[in-house]
Amino acid sequence: MLTKQATEAYANYEQLKGGVETLFNESADLMMKYAADAYKTAGVSSNTYMETVTSFAAALTKSVQAAGGSMNEAVEIADTAMRDMADNANKMGTSMESIQAAYQGFAKQNYTMLDNLKLGYGGTKEEMERLIEDANKMRKAQGLAANLTISSYADIVTAIHEVQVEMGIFNTTELEATQTISGSLNMLKGAWDNLLVGFADQEQAVGPLIDRVLSSRETYLANIMPRISETLAGIAEGVTNALPAILEKIPTIAGEMLPRLTETALLLVTTLGTSLLEYTPILIENAMSMMSNLLLNFANKMPEFYEWAKRLVINIGSTLLKNRPSLIGSALSLLGALLGGISQALLDVGGAIVTGIWNGISNAKAWFESQVKGFFSGIVNGVKGVLGIHSPSKVFAEIGRYMAEGLGEGWSDEYSKIRKDITNGLDFQAPQQTSTSQEKPKQLQIILQIKVRQTVQKHLHMF
Repeated sequence: MLTKQATEAYANYEQLKGGVETLFNESADLMMKYAADAYKTAGVSSNTYMETVTSFAAALTKSVQAAGGSMNEAVEIADTAMRDMADNANKMGTSMESIQAAYQGFAKQNYTMLDNLKLGYGGTKEEMERLIEDANKMRKAQGLAANLTISSYADIVTAIHEVQVEMGIFNTTELEATQTISGSLNMLKGAWDNLLVGFADQEQAVGPLIDRVLSSRETYLANIMPRISETLAGIAEGVTNALPAILEKIPTIAGEMLPRLTETALLLVTTLGTSLLEYTPILIENAMSMMSNLLLNFANKMPEFYEWAKRLVINIGSTLLKNRPSLIGSALSLLGALLGGISQALLDVGGAIVTGIWNGISNAKAWFESQVKGFFSGIVNGVKGVLGIHSPSKVFAEIGRYMAEGLGEGWSDEYSKIRKDITNGLDFQAPQQTSTSQEKPKQLQIILQIKVRQTVQKHLHMF
């Protein structure tokens, strides 16, 4: 950024310097010297100074030469004009641009902007003649030649200078550059612009230009800091004095403003809600239209998307097929390494688990034996206690007696039933006529055997 500014400033400086050399010839160096000091004498940069001077230099040098003056004299009058412009702007508060426009108009015999100078003269030729007449009177009182005329641009510049000296306007810019905020700020701006040119100009020493910027900065700070301090002190004092009155008025102001604010807020919400209700169909319609357009655009782009996806899949597939051997080899190598690592890890973990369990059992062997012995000893003692077992056992002896008695009674009952079943099962009816006398004994024997067998099998389940 700084490089760009310096380059642009130097390009402008180079062009303006060429114009000064053309217009002032052998006196160009003197004009360049005045231009270099313009940051403090006129509150402008060298470029601005040369730009303004060259705008009326032709008329000035022509009038000077017509009166038999030298080019150095033309340079001096030009520098006087620049100082008077700056003094008038600082003293009267007129913009430098409007004053420069007035001087440029005077070079063309245009006096309509004479009133821009605020010297008490109107913007007419007659008023300019009156100004020149007053200047001649002032010069005559000083013992100087009083022969200024409106036909000479140099005489017009000299006449304005005489009037401003009489009015106490002369040299105010240079004084204000050291004593006022605006004057010192203009001086600082001019010095900085000159430094930008010096950065890109090999013929200029940057050191002195930097010194001028620093000196102008110190002058500006010296002028502005007291004003800042006074301003802050005044603000603090004003706030301190006004604060009680402000605090006292706050409840009243709040009471007056709150209903209005509430009413305004309610009106705003109501209006907004009504507008939303009124424009809801339009909003919905626009939203549906936007959605429809979006879907339509998406549908229109589907073939392109499909083609893109198809090409992507084909390219991926082709690449995979082309690199299949290397991919398969890499995958198998990776899988083998992975399985080998897992197997070894499992073996290591399993071995560690088995070793740990065995070490635990070995270390707890004595404890385990004592716990088992105590467990079974407790069971045996408990059973003995419940059954009252001694040597021999009275409890089991009693149980044996009851078992023998029950067995006898059960056998007697079941024996009677078996005999009854066998007897009932026998068939002693009269033989059929179809059977021969030789077959009856044999049939009876078979039937009896079957019945006996069934009865015995049925009652054997009792045992």
